[in-house]
Parts: sequence; C-alpha cells; structure tokens
Amino acid sequence: MIPLFKVRMADEAPRYVQKVLDSGYVGEGERVKQFENEFAKLVGAKEVKPLMVNSCTSALSLAYHLLNLGPGSSIISSSQTCAASNMPLLHRGVKIVWADVDKYTGLIDVIDVAKKIDSTTKAIIAVDWAGQLPDYELLRELGIPIVEDAAHSLLATNRGWQTTKDNIGYIAWSFQAIKHLNTGDGGCLLVPPEQYERAKKLRWFGLDRDKGGFRADQDIAEAGFKYASNDIAAAIGLANIKDVRLAVEAHQNNAKFFNQVFKDLVKVYVPVLENYTEPSWWFYPILLLDGKYMEFISFMAEKGIQTGKPHRRNDRLSCFKASNAILPNTAFYDSHYCAIPCGSWLSVEDLHKIADAIIEWDKK
Repeated sequence: MIPLFKVRMADEAPRYVQKVLDSGYVGEGERVKQFENEFAKLVGAKEVKPLMVNSCTSALSLAYHLLNLGPGSSIISSSQTCAASNMPLLHRGVKIVWADVDKYTGLIDVIDVAKKIDSTTKAIIAVDWAGQLPDYELLRELGIPIVEDAAHSLLATNRGWQTTKDNIGYIAWSFQAIKHLNTGDGGCLLVPPEQYERAKKLRWFGLDRDKGGFRADQDIAEAGFKYASNDIAAAIGLANIKDVRLAVEAHQNNAKFFNQVFKDLVKVYVPVLENYTEPSWWFYPILLLDGKYMEFISFMAEKGIQTGKPHRRNDRLSCFKASNAILPNTAFYDSHYCAIPCGSWLSVEDLHKIADAIIEWDKK
C-alpha cells in the first residue's frame, strides 16, 4: 500500500539521539538552542528565533495566551483545519466566528473574514491548508492580529510572501511525526520581537532557564505552561533538518507532475497553481466532483493506494457545539475533497501508479 503519509527519518537520527542519552541530560538544553538556531536559518527568521515547544498545539495555545484571548473576545477562524487549530480556543472561553473558505482551495476567504470583523474581534487564525498559503498581504490590511497556523506548510510562498517574515505576528509550525520536518513530535512559535522574552519564560512555567542556580530561587511573575521541548526531540530535528529543503522540493515536484497529468480530467478537480504561488504540499488535495468519496477510497485501496480526509470541518464537531454557521463553500469543499499521497518517499513508479489509477477513475 502506498501510504498517504510516512515518517521521514534521517539515517543519522539514532546517533544524534544516542549522544543526548549518553550526555546524561535530556531536558531542554543546548540541543534545543541549536535546533532553534538552525530552524531560524531555514525559515529566514532574523529579528528573533522561533521558540521550540512540545507541539504545534502548544505553540498555538501560547500565541492565544500572548494575545490575551479569553471570555468576551472573539476570533475569526477557518473550520477547514485540524481540530487542534481551534481547540485551544475552547479552553480559553473564546468565541469562534467561522469564516468561509475558497471552495476550490480550502483556504480562508479574506472577503468573508472582512465581513465578520466586529468590536470583539481580537485575532484572525489563518490556516495554511495542505501547504498552501492564503493571501496574507490582504489579511494584514484588515488591521487585526494574525496567527498563522503553518502546521501544513514549510518553505511555501505566495506572491513573495513566505512563512518566514518576523512581522506577520505569530507563526506556529508543526514537527509532528509525519510532517515535512519532524522531531518525533513538537513545534515552533515565532512571536513579535517585543513578546519574545515573555514567551520564552511562559513556555516553561514562567521561569528563566538561562539564569543559574536552582529554579526554586526564582520568583514567577506570570504563571506559565509546560510547553517546553527537550534535547531528545531537538536531536531528531537536527538530524532531519539537514535535507528538509530537498524533501519539500520533492513534495512540490510531485504536485507539479500531478497538475500536469490531471489537467484535462472531468470528474476530478486539481489545484490550479498560479505562477506566483509555491505551496509545500504536505498532501495533495483533489476534489471529487461526482461526490463519490467512499467509492473512490475503496477503488484506490484496491489499487494499493491510501487516500482519505486528514481533517474534517471543525464547526460540525460536537466539542465545538456543532455550530449552525452558514458556510456554503466549506460545505462544498469538505464534502468533495480527498487527499492523495505526494510525499518525498514516492518513487517514479509510485507517482505513475497513483496517476494511472486516478485517470482510470475519471474515465469510469
């Protein structure tokens, strides 16, 4: 079975981890600092380094805390995402206002966002769905703080915009096991420069880890969280980061192959790549215009290819009180999209096998 996702692990990762184990120190230490330095270079973060944390969910939670989101405030977010994008908001008592998405890309609709801004709106949560970037230049013009959920994207661009610019505000990346770059599990948060020192303390209870002596000697001015990562995860990340750019390029090249061979299909709609955008394509989403999702899943499985929906629209999940928001484009996208493999592990034979199967489906 050709998998939809696969863990990408560098051959030298066990050696990196063994060095940490042999050192006798496995908590947040020098390896975490090294990883933060290397990741900052990778994404071009210059004013401050992204802070390594134990998950992208923790990164988002910390961003929401720094924005002082709580009861009485509202945010505008996309429903077409992993529940982890929005679930931390439930714990903070924030009102979630769902914005619609583009019916063909699944990206947040900037025009719909603009319509839903009111005096209680404290932030916009924008999701880089499947590794595509929404139009951040337009979103910034709305004048509301932005939290970029970059869990699906790494080194992606749109109109020259990258998830690398310090002035966006807050960017949360995921290093969960099957992402472009993995640390076993983990994430990073980029914050505005003026929030850096505060965020650095808050990720570990509110304590300053750079101070010497026992932690018990410090006062805690602001209660923090247990969001810190550790040197074991950082060691895995340091091994995997060495060729992550090549891995992302492989995802992108595979997507370009699919775009070319699928461009004349009738039942299957594929993403239209404009010359100003270069998604990172964590997965490759197609739209099954005939609506036969389960039949397609079974057909592809019989061909030895795993396909499916990595996430479902959040506003229909019971924990979000099954919102009755009217989101026609989200309804269309969520009911028609299906992810197919396009990762760096695919061989040329795999690519042609996937393409041939989908072309056969389109002709049925």
